Amino acid sequence: MSCICPMGVNTAIHHNALAADDEASQLGANVVAKAARVLEPQNVAAITLAAIEEETFLVLPHPEVLEYYRRKGSDYDRWLAGMRLCAVRSSAMATGQAGSRSPMQIFRCVAMIFRG
Repeated sequence: MSCICPMGVNTAIHHNALAADDEASQLGANVVAKAARVLEPQNVAAITLAAIEEETFLVLPHPEVLEYYRRKGSDYDRWLAGMRLCAVRSSAMATGQAGSRSPMQIFRCVAMIFRG
C-alpha cells in the first residue's frame, strides 16, 4: 500500500482553482504553486509507479514536502499556531472582512509556515 501526497500538479483541478471567481480558491491554488513547482501528471505518475515497485508507503513527488513534515513534527504547536493564523486571515479575506490584508499578504503567511 502506498499513500501519494503531491503538492501542485498541472491538472484541471489546479487550473480551475487559479481561475476561480472567489479569492479563497485562487489563494489556495497560488499557495500550492508558490510553495513548490507544479509538476506534470506524467512525472507524478512515474514517481508513484517507482515508489509502488519499491514498496514505499509515503510517496512525496515534491521532495521538499518531507522537510515540511519534519518541521511540522518538530514543533507541532508552532505549526498549528501558524495554520490557525492563516486560516483566520484566509477566512477574513473570503468573507470580505480582511480589511487591508491582500491575498499576497495571506500567501506570505502560509509560505512562511511551509518554509520555516
